[in-house]
Amino acid sequence: MPTRDELTLAWGDTVLPSLRPKVKALYSSGRFTGVDGETALFALPNEPTRAKGEELRPQVEDALSRHFGRRVAVRLVVGGDDPAAAAAAESPADDDVGPVHELEDAPADTRSGAERVAAAFPGAEIVED
Repeated sequence: MPTRDELTLAWGDTVLPSLRPKVKALYSSGRFTGVDGETALFALPNEPTRAKGEELRPQVEDALSRHFGRRVAVRLVVGGDDPAAAAAAESPADDDVGPVHELEDAPADTRSGAERVAAAFPGAEIVED
């Protein structure tokens, strides 16, 4: 079985560029994190990307197997080396903070909508009709 370093080098130089565009786009956000016995561990940034990657994994395994001249199995994981990051990526975030204007520590923003948009785009000018 190739080492993590051998997988990483082959991935960036040869294997990833040879993949179909859909596979390349999805897998370009990931990286090899290690080898577990006869299986390469490949980390993707979040669970939805990992789930989509699972459908395309056979194409990646085939490309790696052709490159190394032996069967290379891949297990997809979330996050990578940092267990805390992996756990955070796998657990749903609590995004429901309620109405922003009710947050106690939220500063008052007295700018108009146009002023906020102009601030988001440095160099933009507000043109009056």
